[in-house]
This record gives sequence, structure tokens and C-alpha cells, in this order.
Amino acid sequence: MLVPALQPVFRTFPITSDQWWLVLGLSALVIPAVEIAKAFDRRRLAARGAPLGPAPSVRL
Repeated sequence: MLVPALQPVFRTFPITSDQWWLVLGLSALVIPAVEIAKAFDRRRLAARGAPLGPAPSVRL
């Protein structure tokens, strides 16, 4: 959200619609990239004979 009164404080500026499309396009590439990486990992683990069940949950 752009708040004009806070622009000098945070040194922000409005971006053009072309810049928004670039941001949306690049951010949309993250999901396919992660899915491709996961597919390669699954293939690598299958070649080793590792079980392909769900990943163990991690507790923080």
C-alpha cells in the first residue's frame, strides 16, 4: 500500500504498471521452479532406492 505521507520516511515511490507486471511475472515463476526442483530430488532419491513417502514434519 502506498501512503504518500510516508514516502519521504521510507524513501518509497510509486511503480508503473509495467513494473508491477514484471514483479508478478517473476514471483509467479517461484512455484514452478520449486516444483521442478522437488521433482529432480524425488527422481534422485528414487534412483538411490530411498523411500518416497511424505517428508517428516519439523517441529520448531
